[in-house]
Amino acid sequence: MARLDAYAAREVLHHPATRTAPSTDRDDALNAVITAAGLGAGVLPGGHRQSLSDAVAVALPLPLALALALALALAETELGHLLQDGKAAPDNPPEEVPQPT
Repeated sequence: MARLDAYAAREVLHHPATRTAPSTDRDDALNAVITAAGLGAGVLPGGHRQSLSDAVAVALPLPLALALALALALAETELGHLLQDGKAAPDNPPEEVPQPT
């Protein structure tokens, strides 16, 4: 996968054609992408969810490109806090995911 798209990985993993041609290596790779993205890891704790909601509320009156950039920057900050707090995914320590270049 050129881009680590966890939603696409999840769709591929659960697609009927994938289930008819099992491949442990492929399934492990898809599951790694899904896990690294935190899909299915649960919900944000209340304080972090409120911070993210506040960031979106601040960004809404701005022009779309600026609003999206601000929301993304604030979301990355909150994600960093989650990872530092060890609350991102119980029983699933965060790991570095290579980014496409």
